[in-house]
Amino acid sequence: MVEEHPWITTLHLADVIDNLPSQGRIYLPTASYAEMLKWALNPTAFLQLENFENELKGRNLYEENVMFVPWRLLEKFLAKYPESNHMHKKMLRIAERARRLAEKKDVPQDVRDNIWAGQCNDPYWHGVFGGLYLPNLRFPVYRNLLQAEAKLDAMESLAPVRVEESDFDCDGTREILIESDDMNLYFKPDVGGSLIELDYNQSGSISSTFSRDGKKATIGD
Repeated sequence: MVEEHPWITTLHLADVIDNLPSQGRIYLPTASYAEMLKWALNPTAFLQLENFENELKGRNLYEENVMFVPWRLLEKFLAKYPESNHMHKKMLRIAERARRLAEKKDVPQDVRDNIWAGQCNDPYWHGVFGGLYLPNLRFPVYRNLLQAEAKLDAMESLAPVRVEESDFDCDGTREILIESDDMNLYFKPDVGGSLIELDYNQSGSISSTFSRDGKKATIGD
């Protein structure tokens, strides 16, 4: 880069938009580096893709045809790992609630900060060195989301206990959501009425527990 600097000019994106003509339309998929997109696949699909790519490489056809290898969607992490999907839907629920409230009154910046911190990308998927499988990464996400939720509760006139029936995790079946100032309990009737989330919210102590099909992972204490 240093050797080539006489003919390389760096520009801010705003300068590019203002000074250079468009070269056409392009749509970018939600994507990451190739290995992570493979890890988003289920094991069978992962092996099939590996075999397909190896077949192309064995015939010296991979480099010139790699653009035709089907795109893998990063969102498949949400389908592969229920913990990731559950956390994602919790984030969307609270973010949407804040958005609706902002149409009626000012939402404090600290609430927005909590939601943005709860959108930190690393805990929603995984790489080689960390991610979804580390509870110490998931815990700050839940902590910030629950802090935002508690602040939103304080801004609204809510019943002491609220009960809602809705498809919280977007799997086509309804969950029972029981929420109060102190605790949230989410139940899944189609899995024997399992408790899939328990949030305990008091001053200085916020935690969340995810349970599914008899397996439990404690997010915080």
